[in-house]
Amino acid sequence: MTGRQRIYWFFIAVAVAALLVTLGLSYLVTEPEHVLPEIGGDGCKNSFTYLYHSMYGSGYWFEGMNYPYGEHIVFTDGVPVLSVLFASLGNVSADTALTTLWWAIGLSYVLSILYLYKALLRLAVPPVWAIAGACLIGMLTPQWIRLRGHYALSFVSFVPMLLYWTLAWYQERKLKYWVYVAILGFLFSFIHPYYAGVVLVWAGAFAGGYVLFERGKVAEKVKAMLPVLSAATAVPVLVMLVMKVTDPIKDRPATPYASAEGFSTPSRIISSAFSPFWKVVSDKGWLHNVADGGEGFGYIGLVVIAVLVIALPVFYLRRRREPQHRASFLTLIAMFMAFGILLFSMGVPMRWHIPGLMKVLFVFKQIRTIGRFAWLFYYIVGVYSVVTIYEWFKALVSTGKRGIAVGLLSLALAVWSVEVYGYIQAMRKVADQGRYNYEVIFSTREQNWKQFLAEHGKRPEDFQALLLLKYYNVGTEKLWIGDPGWLMTLGAKASLQLKLPIVDAMMSRSSIQRAKDLAKTVAGPYAEKPLLQLIRSDKPLLLLNYDINALSPDEAYLLKASDYLGEYSQCKVYACYPQRIAANDRANVDSVMKVAELLAPGADTCLGDCGTWYAQHFNESPSMPSGELSGIPCISSYDSILATIPMAALQDSTIYEFSCWFKLEYKDHRSPDVVLQMNGANGKPISEITVKTNQSVDSRGDWYRASAYFYMPAACRQVQCRVINELAPAYIAMDEVLLRPAGATIISKVDRGIMANGHLLIQGRK
Repeated sequence: MTGRQRIYWFFIAVAVAALLVTLGLSYLVTEPEHVLPEIGGDGCKNSFTYLYHSMYGSGYWFEGMNYPYGEHIVFTDGVPVLSVLFASLGNVSADTALTTLWWAIGLSYVLSILYLYKALLRLAVPPVWAIAGACLIGMLTPQWIRLRGHYALSFVSFVPMLLYWTLAWYQERKLKYWVYVAILGFLFSFIHPYYAGVVLVWAGAFAGGYVLFERGKVAEKVKAMLPVLSAATAVPVLVMLVMKVTDPIKDRPATPYASAEGFSTPSRIISSAFSPFWKVVSDKGWLHNVADGGEGFGYIGLVVIAVLVIALPVFYLRRRREPQHRASFLTLIAMFMAFGILLFSMGVPMRWHIPGLMKVLFVFKQIRTIGRFAWLFYYIVGVYSVVTIYEWFKALVSTGKRGIAVGLLSLALAVWSVEVYGYIQAMRKVADQGRYNYEVIFSTREQNWKQFLAEHGKRPEDFQALLLLKYYNVGTEKLWIGDPGWLMTLGAKASLQLKLPIVDAMMSRSSIQRAKDLAKTVAGPYAEKPLLQLIRSDKPLLLLNYDINALSPDEAYLLKASDYLGEYSQCKVYACYPQRIAANDRANVDSVMKVAELLAPGADTCLGDCGTWYAQHFNESPSMPSGELSGIPCISSYDSILATIPMAALQDSTIYEFSCWFKLEYKDHRSPDVVLQMNGANGKPISEITVKTNQSVDSRGDWYRASAYFYMPAACRQVQCRVINELAPAYIAMDEVLLRPAGATIISKVDRGIMANGHLLIQGRK
């Protein structure tokens, strides 16, 4: 093509891409200021963190949750490149923030198609073919599902740009392309840190394929890969340096929780519920595990599947006949990259549990969703398939089989286009729902939060923060307290309208100590509450209770320090006064200490509802200083009986609390569970509950108090307590087992101090 023809075709590609993206993303492009695709779960949190920081934040420190601590914006999925810019410039409206985000994502779709188009041109595909292939690959991207929540991962241009610049370097050997990769990687890492890992995986796979399959001496090939690996390494190094300077937190989790759900699977690669063809398969019940998204989703399309099944064996035979064919070297590298990355996304070699492996792969230790790397596989095999189809078409035409060539091409285009149409329908549905979601969050068609407060003689300025009950704190890996659920949505709605931060937290890699401090707020009257010392305002907290019946007695205790305002936004609303909480705590602790003074060392007593109760202090170690837990070391077996407690007859089901202290490894996500099995007089199980240590709301150093309130069946005559030690060893030691009626106050005078209902008191303080 001449230079003029190139420009001509490029503008056609831009126009086609822009029209297709506008059609596909619908209201996200045409009405971006009034669209929130998802307001539940992660989608709600990601919308909230981005909007709150853009509207009310400053610098890089996000203050919308985890009050009064806040969090580094990078750990909130708050699209720092945009939100920090807005926060630094003096904030913007929600409409401006949303318009910028959705148009930026729309632009990334256009860029994705354009870079795929440019890559196909470099592979000798004619412009018309290249435009069609780029559009099909670009709009069938598995990344589209991130429009439903993980918006920072919806910037689909990243991998096509990597692909193009890698191909350009391979053909031209100009170092500038790796400079582009480094700049792109650094920029995108502050959209989401995951992109730094993408650069590393991409560069590592390309370098491996190049050294293995490219012609030449090994030393020369290794030397040629140094700029590649240097550019890829520079990205996480620069990101870590920036974080080192801007992030004061030193106790973030070193080993996040990662389950098999984070890996890709064959079904997530070869099936998709968004494809009209696979939808028929699913509706007919012919296959029950058709993928509908999730981590590791990387559906490549029926046409690409067919091309790979046919072309790879043919390619292998061709290589045997023509071992020096240059095009085959590039294909070998591409296929090595594609399938190597696919295996990696499926958990190889992480699933093998090789000792010391994660020390070598330490960069990926912080990525719990390895399956996302399947997206790289998708783009590589998509481009390969377009090139292969074109070569087949040429071969058939050159042998006089034009009718067959046109028929096969038409079939391929039709099948691929039908699947893209299915994806576009799904995208448009998400965008359409987004308009309603916006109305919900900003109360555009109903009474808003400011109006509700005004009816009760209050203003937003009268409160210092929101406290949501049931309390939740998710994001440290060590603690997974509560379920944000719809309450997070209601809290985000109030927070954005009132400019009030939230005490509860739903983030990622959060400070363990700060999460522990805030969780003690809902640990009842005998736990010290750091929040009360941290806040410097006498203003009340605006407390929202979504379901009064779901509150534990310790959470309901906060309502005693609150004034009821009314019911709004599906919540009971209170003004909760920190000074009252502190006064109530002092009164409760003082009463316990007066009783404790009368107890002999090692004695226990019960006040109030003294039904059947049980306390086990384990070994009282005289070598331990006063106020320290000691307990017994971890039992190595997977499942061990901790206690078997006989129960007296009850007149009716009664609320009980079980608690036990566990010492855990620092910065590790592992923790044990305790299974309580309630048995009847005949020894048969009546009911069972699981007490999770990672839901602990009271702690002391590396010791965590696992506890749960539950209904004790009236027919129960025995409670068997079993410790589940998974992943072994899940804990270091255990201490202080207690089973009590919720209405009882159990006071113990032990070597380590005074215990009140399983909480450790020292001189009247926890």
